[in-house]
Amino acid sequence: MGRTNYAIAVLAVIVLGMVELGAAALPAIASEPPVVGQTQGESEDEGRPPDDSRTPPNPVKRIDVVRKLVFPIVGSTYFYRGFGACRDNCTREHHGIDIMSYNWKGLPVVAAQSGTVTRVTYDVGNAGCSVWIRGTDRWQTRYLHLNNDVPGTDEIGHPCPAPGIEVGTKVEAGQLIGYVGDSGNAETTPPHIHFELRTPSGYPVDPYKSLRK
Repeated sequence: MGRTNYAIAVLAVIVLGMVELGAAALPAIASEPPVVGQTQGESEDEGRPPDDSRTPPNPVKRIDVVRKLVFPIVGSTYFYRGFGACRDNCTREHHGIDIMSYNWKGLPVVAAQSGTVTRVTYDVGNAGCSVWIRGTDRWQTRYLHLNNDVPGTDEIGHPCPAPGIEVGTKVEAGQLIGYVGDSGNAETTPPHIHFELRTPSGYPVDPYKSLRK
């Protein structure tokens, strides 16, 4: 085999190995195509059906609204329709959209809107580390399961949220508020944030269309 052919063969083996390694690193996802985050420049209409086909008790009234938001994660992401799905054996309803990060923990999470931080938790209940923001028009966005683990581990101990983010802090749309993690009841799931959109009165609204836009 000539030097040129040998070099081509070696390069092919390396590329094939990288493709296989990359595929192994990605979490398994449903067969239906997800909506891929804006950093990918792609979009799909179809979303994964809720995890449970049953209807939760007293489901919230659906409000069809599209808000102008900054996409809350910087980096490659995907998400499915999941608002209203059953949780905890269908004893409650899922009031947000889970934005997945292809198993990467630590991607920057930014404010989807300008406003004021109204609540911060470090490691509380289902939310774990979370930030709530009330916009200048009083619409609310919430960011749950932010990272509070020491980098490279699954051990709590990393400052959360981002430095300077506390109750009363004024933030601008696109400002860093934390990092993708698996805090709270997301410890057994791939890293992601649970993103919520709520009316000025606190009523949950499906953010799917707003995230796509």
